[in-house]
Amino acid sequence: MKYNSNKKVETNQKIFFDKIYQRGETASILNIPQDDFLYFYAVEYIINGLTYVCKQSENTKRHIILDYGCGGGTWIDVLLKREMINKETHIVGVDISESAIDLCLKKFKNETNVQFCLIEENKIPSIEDFSIDGIYMLGILHHTENHKEIFTELCNKLKSGGRLYIFDLSSSNPIINFSRKLFTFMPLKIKNKFSDDLVIEGVIPEKLKVDPTETIKILKETGFTLFTITYHHLFVFVFIWCIQLMPWSKSLFSPIASFFYKIESLLLRFSIFQKISHVFCIKAFKK
Repeated sequence: MKYNSNKKVETNQKIFFDKIYQRGETASILNIPQDDFLYFYAVEYIINGLTYVCKQSENTKRHIILDYGCGGGTWIDVLLKREMINKETHIVGVDISESAIDLCLKKFKNETNVQFCLIEENKIPSIEDFSIDGIYMLGILHHTENHKEIFTELCNKLKSGGRLYIFDLSSSNPIINFSRKLFTFMPLKIKNKFSDDLVIEGVIPEKLKVDPTETIKILKETGFTLFTITYHHLFVFVFIWCIQLMPWSKSLFSPIASFFYKIESLLLRFSIFQKISHVFCIKAFKK
């Protein structure tokens, strides 16, 4: 399947992600050194969230973790290779994309504690209710609709006290919103510099509107209790883009990015800046 050369944004999320995973392996988080600024800026807080979900209960003999929107299994790979889970933990990866599931089945064919299945119209019929100990969903909400339906299904699958971690992108950052519009007019040579950021054949997926406040409201309505919410990324990502465009500039931009990250962190203590942050992370649990 080839995209129309004039197409700039794919509105059908399933078509887009099937295309992404038909091309095979995606970039691995494991390739980013832990002392690299990019790891500290964009990965470390996700690892913290995964730890929250995967923390073992002393009374749980068989811990079951759900990766909702597993894609090519990037974060399952992290959990396994960094030994963030013990041998008693079972991981279930689910996704709307058959291509993603096929890729994962091949990638993890030798893992006995991992299984995969499809999401069917926001339902996961192959998973029993009240059977899951923890769920994480990373960058999923801005590709999906009917969040109340999704959270209701996830709450049904969780055991009492089960944990949920959400990492997602808000729709409120003016730099991001402008850049996405500008990006669609960029030449293919520039777009291909961002192939790891969901760009294929010059096409990007539609980014659906996500509001952190509304997300918390829906979570509470569907049976979850909020534990914490944190906000990240105001403008420092611009320096990351510069490095992606010009890899030779990493030694120049990394120290600058580190300096401005400290300023960004201070600003994000205030609600006025939280409202325009690009990233938010939620830790919640089922009552």
